This record gives sequence, structure tokens and C-alpha cells, in this order.
Amino acid sequence: MKNIFSIDIESWVHFYIDSLKIKPAAITGSARRELDNSYIADAIEKILDLLDEYRQQATFFVVAEIYDWYPDVIKEIAKRGHEIGYHTHSHLVLQNKEILERELEKSKDFIAAFQPVGFRAPQIYIQNDSFAVLKQYGFKYSSSTYDSYRVMDINGVAEIPVSALSFRQRNNSSQKLPKQLTAKLLWKKIPFGSGLFIALFGSKTSYFIDKI
Repeated sequence: MKNIFSIDIESWVHFYIDSLKIKPAAITGSARRELDNSYIADAIEKILDLLDEYRQQATFFVVAEIYDWYPDVIKEIAKRGHEIGYHTHSHLVLQNKEILERELEKSKDFIAAFQPVGFRAPQIYIQNDSFAVLKQYGFKYSSSTYDSYRVMDINGVAEIPVSALSFRQRNNSSQKLPKQLTAKLLWKKIPFGSGLFIALFGSKTSYFIDKI
């Protein structure tokens, strides 16, 4: 089995917009960039240097607004041979397909520049009807669910789950979405592929990788 390493590129500003339930429209893009103060650009540079040091490639799921802020930084990711995926325009939670359509419309420059085929939904939250929209825009795969092993085909788009290890029952995945991080999920599976659990477990994450 091949292990795939991916990184979500969003600013701390997007995180607080999500957690505080602030509508992104209430803070202009230029104001968000000013708040970011090159934080995400500096972080990306450090990540790229670390990947170079260990000769590893990764997929970067990028919030397209960051390309508007720091175009040369995002171009550098591609220049160093990494895949550029799409992580919406402003990191809005996709409660419905209309939100995704509006985000894609705002990201025309990003999509034209990188022609991404991979997608990840913010907060790993996506509804089934969004996959038809992804297909329309040329996406080949999504990684927007927590699940175990099985790649699903949803409306012509491959859904590659963020790794989760089942420990209460054999995996009997369905195509019913969303499959985000909830208490119900944690009762059945350990989503060790999430950034949260990698931060908690550190090098011990390899234990779970060996189990799959």
C-alpha cells in the first residue's frame, strides 16, 4: 500500500473565521492578508525546505485566496515538484453545493494557473451533491472524508479518504456523507491521518500506518 502525504494550506486567519463563526465577507481579502502578515508564506517556505531535505513529495491542498496574497509562494510549491490541490477559495464549510460553486467562481485565476485535479473540503465536510460540481470543474479525486482504506466513486470523482483505523467493527463504509470528525466517528475509528492526530501522536502515527 502506498502512503500519500498531504498538507492543507490555509492561514490562521481562516481558522479563526471558522471557529468564531465570522462570515469571511465581514473581513475583506486585503484585511485577511494584512492579518496573516506573511505567516503562511513563511510556514510554506519552511515546509518546502523540510521536504527537500528528506527528498519527499507531497500534495498541497491550497486555499486559493492565498494564491491571491502570495502568488510566487504557491508557484514555488509547484516548481519544487509537488502537486497543487484545491481547498476552496476562502475556507468556507461546504454546507451545500451552492457554496462550492461560488467558491470555485472566485478561484478562476488559481484554477487556470494550476489546473488542480485534487480537492479537499474544509473541515473534511462535504455533501454528496458537491461531487457533480467537482466533476464539472475537472476534478478527478477528492479527499474529504474520514474513512478506512476504501476509495469510493461518487458521481465520477474518486473519494480517497483521510486514513482512519476501525477498531470496533469491520469496515462497512457507505457512500452516505458527510463523514467528518465527530464523537460518533471517534467511537468507532481513529482518524490518524488528520492533522490533529498527527500533532497528538507525532512519530507514533507510524504504528497506525503499519496496521493498515
